Amino acid sequence: MNRATLYNVLAAFSVLMGIPIFAVFIAFQKYLVQIYAMGGVKA
Repeated sequence: MNRATLYNVLAAFSVLMGIPIFAVFIAFQKYLVQIYAMGGVKA
């Protein structure tokens, strides 16, 4: 195998590992915004 093939596999693996992280972020985005908003309010 040459170096270009290894970089292609590494890039593909990185994208595949990033998809679940991105999905979790999208799923919990509503709750994260609420937590940030509560933290910024002064009583």
